[in-house]
Amino acid sequence: MTIDQQHSWQDSPPLGYFDSLLGPEWWLLAAIATLCTSTTVEMWSDGRGFRQELAGLRPLSPVQRFDPQAGSGTRIIFTIDGHNLPPSAAFPTDLGNIDAHGTDCTAEVGPGYVVIRDDRPSDQRSTRLA
Repeated sequence: MTIDQQHSWQDSPPLGYFDSLLGPEWWLLAAIATLCTSTTVEMWSDGRGFRQELAGLRPLSPVQRFDPQAGSGTRIIFTIDGHNLPPSAAFPTDLGNIDAHGTDCTAEVGPGYVVIRDDRPSDQRSTRLA
């Protein structure tokens, strides 16, 4: 998932849960990370990039610097742990028709977007949700 969003931190992102790049402002993504065998978090802004690998919500190492692409954003790659899901759990296969806002969202569509890539062996594709 890539989130095209302007960051407001000065020198680096604030550390959150267990000294990870996922803090309270990313609570929903942190909740998803708890269901994963691995999560990679990348944040970049103004030519500075920060990356961290997590197991569940716990960092495998301190935050590392990297040379980012232009602009500002966040990229998160989740690998879901199937052992944490009941046998009846299912993920949607029609990613293009996901309602990313829900019926309670009355805001106009903003300038950002989220890209979801489905890397399941039987269904490799991506979709962009505004």
